[in-house]
Amino acid sequence: MNKIINKENIGFGGLQWFFWSGYCTFFAFLVLYLKSKGYNEIQIGMAMSAISVASIVGQPFWGNYCDRRKTIRNVLIMCLILSGLVALLIPVFYKSIYIIVLICLFISFTENSMPTIIDSWTVDIANRKPWLDYGLTRGMGSLGYALTAAVFGFMLDKFGYNMMFITHFFLILISVGFCFFNGKNEGVITRECSNTTKIEKSKFEIKESGRFIYFLISSTLVFTGMRAVATFFPLLLNQKGGTNADFGIALFVMALSEVPVLFLSRRLLLKYKDTALIIISMVFFVVRIILHIIVPSVTGLILVQAMQAVSFGLFLPASVYYIKIIAPKGLNSTYLSIATSCYYGVGSILGSFFGGIFIDLFGIYQMFWISAGCAFCGLLIFVFSTSHYNKEIDGFGKQLVLLKNK
Repeated sequence: MNKIINKENIGFGGLQWFFWSGYCTFFAFLVLYLKSKGYNEIQIGMAMSAISVASIVGQPFWGNYCDRRKTIRNVLIMCLILSGLVALLIPVFYKSIYIIVLICLFISFTENSMPTIIDSWTVDIANRKPWLDYGLTRGMGSLGYALTAAVFGFMLDKFGYNMMFITHFFLILISVGFCFFNGKNEGVITRECSNTTKIEKSKFEIKESGRFIYFLISSTLVFTGMRAVATFFPLLLNQKGGTNADFGIALFVMALSEVPVLFLSRRLLLKYKDTALIIISMVFFVVRIILHIIVPSVTGLILVQAMQAVSFGLFLPASVYYIKIIAPKGLNSTYLSIATSCYYGVGSILGSFFGGIFIDLFGIYQMFWISAGCAFCGLLIFVFSTSHYNKEIDGFGKQLVLLKNK
């Protein structure tokens, strides 16, 4: 059972693969679909903004609901089925942007809020079954996304845009099937604080809350800078002479580059502290933003996207386990959902909004420098927090060793 190929890795790897493949068929190509129906940039922006806002609300809502109900699988199944069905309504009501916005709000509130729920479920089970490898299973999700992104565009050209909603529904149903395959692996893993007084417990929770607040601030600043760059990367690529095909290749390179690091993340977390990996990832976020400014060619910009591996590829598993460790007893899903809605949701909105303003005021290269400065400030804040809260916490490696010795 301790081998890589086991029921848990197959079940959660399949869930991640088909969830992210289905996610790609809808969210990655929604802008192109709306553009093909004649909607302008403002109307498309309304739909995409609805997705960001609903996700910010949905992630902490579902995270807290799962923690209170002590169930993840049933919530995941319900949200995915409803999302897949509602998405099928878009071709029916494509003439009304207001109905499309409402549909996008619902799909984002349900499906787009589920990645952190899946991650939380995986980590919870991995704490009881250490042969379940979160990095391996999440890497399968990135691989599924990358391969889907690489081929789905050609399929849309051949069969038309309406097939994206049928394909999305089919892939989501398969991911639901893997939810059932994974069984009723419910329950929240709690931290034992034996021989500790209530006062000491309170001090511990306050201190861990301080770590969490620092993490929220620092990660949101880093992702505000990075999301500004990601939002306006197509403009930069176009200025360099890039095409839509070049942009598609860049997305493929970015998604595929995550896979090896996610596969190896378990070994990295066993060898290094969670906080060290987060700091390293933030350093590479800053370097990645700066490289967008100084790289002179389209090919170079495409290759820069491979730094997704050592930036987001390191950040994701390290932050998931870091939050798992510092979250109060029974609130892992809530804390993880709040964190993701802050750094990715709020970061995306702030990056896109202020990025556009700064481009109008100063130009695209100056905006990229401001983004790099924003991300660097986030890095400094997290480094400060790790030194300020000098009390050691048990990283993933030490927790796994303790679990095996029980």
